[in-house]
Amino acid sequence: MVLATLIVVRGAAQQSATRADSVKAATIRRLLELTDAAGTITSAVQTMVPTQRSAHPEIPSIYWDVFLDHVKRGLPQLIDSLIPVYATRFTQAELDQMVQFYSSPAGRHLAQAQPDMLQQNYEIGRHWGARIGAELQDSLSNAGGVWSDLSAQSKMRSDLRRLIVAEEDFFADSVRYTTTIGTGGLDYQLSPDNTIEVLRLTPDGWVATISNTKTKTTCSIFIGATSIPPAVKEGEPMCQEAGAR
Repeated sequence: MVLATLIVVRGAAQQSATRADSVKAATIRRLLELTDAAGTITSAVQTMVPTQRSAHPEIPSIYWDVFLDHVKRGLPQLIDSLIPVYATRFTQAELDQMVQFYSSPAGRHLAQAQPDMLQQNYEIGRHWGARIGAELQDSLSNAGGVWSDLSAQSKMRSDLRRLIVAEEDFFADSVRYTTTIGTGGLDYQLSPDNTIEVLRLTPDGWVATISNTKTKTTCSIFIGATSIPPAVKEGEPMCQEAGAR
């Protein structure tokens, strides 16, 4: 009889906990719906993808389209995985209060504005970081010596990576690479002090070398099977001081 009583009490407690968990999960789902969590995540990923496209031009463009499609189809599973995160950090009362707020006009307005705000914040942060990077690069360049050389190398490597993006954009439209920069060719501009010493087509790609007025070092890159010293890996800029081996 004691054993039976313990089993009944334990079972009732488990059922109560299950009901409580179910209520909490439903509240969290409602909160995620009100805050448009799925839309916010999708917007964040869509904002990130162009940056990744530029950073990895060697990856076929179709990959990113398939990636975004999988992201959209996988959102329900992602939302399910978020529920325990909220459940362990907020009480039922706190969740109810948040649902009440996001059900209000002010809460709905915040939820609607948040995706655009996140994208704007991302762009502001990106430009802010780029400005700080440029200022630091200028400081290193003006410092002379090894710092000036490192700054020049950084500019040349950056220009070579941007050259890949420009060539791939041109290839996407024309199904060929080009050595023309400007009208009828690449939408591309070099950083100050940089000069293209070599830009030559190869049977299956191209090679390029850039120099900088503030260093004896030059940097090279290649796309395809034909390399150009000191570059040894396709798509990866490498630098070397003139005359060095």
